[in-house]
Amino acid sequence: MNYLIFICLFILSIDNFFVFLQHVNYDFKMDKVESLVSAIDYKSRKIVEQNGYLKIENSVLKERILTLESQILETIEQNKHLEEKIKQINIGIITHSDIAESKTKINELVRKINKCITMITSDND
Repeated sequence: MNYLIFICLFILSIDNFFVFLQHVNYDFKMDKVESLVSAIDYKSRKIVEQNGYLKIENSVLKERILTLESQILETIEQNKHLEEKIKQINIGIITHSDIAESKTKINELVRKINKCITMITSDND
């Protein structure tokens, strides 16, 4: 029984001791809380400020993307136009072998025409 009373007194004394510590440490805790609140306030202001800078940077980057996309489209169109010009130039280019081949074909046709004229004139005589 004495043991139970001793434990109860011990618990009460510990409780009183913590109440005492709370009063003594109250000012210290408040200073610590105020310091923490001040630090949180400072950090939140910095985050808001950084968010503003990032929004501006994001806006600038979006404009840059639009400009680059426009330049890409223009370049694609110029590329298509130049490819068409290359095709037209390639069609217009006649190589030396093409000229020789064409002369040969023309000479063959002239010979055939001459044969036909000869045949027609000999049939009419």
